[in-house]
Amino acid sequence: MDQVDSQAASNRMTTGLLREQARGVSIVIPAYGAAEALLRCLQSLVTHAPANCKVLVVDDATPDDSVRKACESMQPHFPQLSYHRSEENRGFVGACNFAYQHLREPGTDLLLLNSDTEVTAGFLEEMRAVLHLHERHAVVTPRSNNATIFSVPWNGERLPATESYELWKRIKDFLPRHQVMPTAVGFCILIKAEVLEQFGLFDEIYSPGYNEENDFVCRINRCGYSAVAANRAYVFHQERSSFGARRRNLESINSQTLVDRYPEYERKNSAYYQFIVDPLETFANLYAPHRCRILFDLFDWPVEKSESSVFALHLFREVSRLAGDSVEFYAGLRDSQTFFAHELAGHRVYEDAPDAQMNFDLVFRPLQIFTWEEFSRMNRLAPRVSYLSLGMLGVRSDFLNSPARQILFRKVAELSNCVFAASEFAHTDFEAFYGMDLPMRAIQDNNIPSEQRAGQPGSTAEQYLTAFREILAHEVDIPRLRDRWATIRFLELGHSTLESR
Repeated sequence: MDQVDSQAASNRMTTGLLREQARGVSIVIPAYGAAEALLRCLQSLVTHAPANCKVLVVDDATPDDSVRKACESMQPHFPQLSYHRSEENRGFVGACNFAYQHLREPGTDLLLLNSDTEVTAGFLEEMRAVLHLHERHAVVTPRSNNATIFSVPWNGERLPATESYELWKRIKDFLPRHQVMPTAVGFCILIKAEVLEQFGLFDEIYSPGYNEENDFVCRINRCGYSAVAANRAYVFHQERSSFGARRRNLESINSQTLVDRYPEYERKNSAYYQFIVDPLETFANLYAPHRCRILFDLFDWPVEKSESSVFALHLFREVSRLAGDSVEFYAGLRDSQTFFAHELAGHRVYEDAPDAQMNFDLVFRPLQIFTWEEFSRMNRLAPRVSYLSLGMLGVRSDFLNSPARQILFRKVAELSNCVFAASEFAHTDFEAFYGMDLPMRAIQDNNIPSEQRAGQPGSTAEQYLTAFREILAHEVDIPRLRDRWATIRFLELGHSTLESR
């Protein structure tokens, strides 16, 4: 009976979606000059827009007839296209509202599309499918090369448009089909007809532009409607500079208006970046062609010479030498750790400064992990993490042990991509204590500083390098990555909540 009910519900959803898609969509393109960019936009729509949509170009009083001529040149190839000229310059907000109120076909979903965009195959069909997956999906934005949090990649250095598109094609099927977002980005937004009937469109207080879409999303979100990303739809965005010298002033004034009205705006965006963003998004740039990068995590090492630091430094230097140019090795150090400067002369050093945006394919810590903060930093820097387990004295000895440490040792082992053991005894000691079978790699230190053994087959450095290459040869285990991030984010959120009390 449950299966029958489930199938019936699925059929109703499919029928409803087909009915919604059959009623078409009104595409509104506000335009002011920049006829060449508009022409490229229209050409992409000719190729990729569904037949059951109307395309409305709203010429916002361009001083010449370049926009009209661009539309007329496309008319023979694009019967759904119509040109509308305003005799007064309304600005982006006014042009969108005018088209919504006077030109949009009643009862249709509304796609607002910048004139400096180019659409791709299936973009609108996918956006509409996501929009109508649930009645609380109100606004949908596609992925792009240039759309803040909807960009691919969204963090780090912006890629050229073609490289961003190729990267999106590599990762889109690893991402969820859609995800709820803190806001939308106005370069390309699809708004459900029922939402427009209930809330209208943009508030003219933001005219001529900036933050109007953020205000709209905040307004509908307070009534339980969500902005959503369509992760498998992509639209190129050139982003011409708008409003000239007024831009900075408009941004400042409109941002203050937005925050005054909706104090939750900044909080929800910050929370998204810190706790909710999919880790695959954070590491998306690693799917672009690049030389693999491995970071040796030495951030928390004491500034003194010890058996452990000597081992770690020699292992780093020898593995780097053996790898040659095939892998880039970095030593992660605090900027105050000048103690190691001489030993690491000529090697790459990463200090993890607040403005650093570098990601690594693998972070390896040549020491036991003793705090969640250490594990959190490793996960922030790479999608694959591994460390060296030195033994179980710290939890076997009741004098040294604590429940927190016992849980930490087990969880970081379960969540890591690879755990190295300093010896076979350390491996079996871990398994015996926890009663679990963990795939560890036991690599015995065979005095890598010794000139007689350095670089020989079977040396410690060579075994580690082989293991690193094997780890990198496998695709990122995305479910494990998401599980690890969810655990870390939950712990961080709980810690910050306790601190705020």
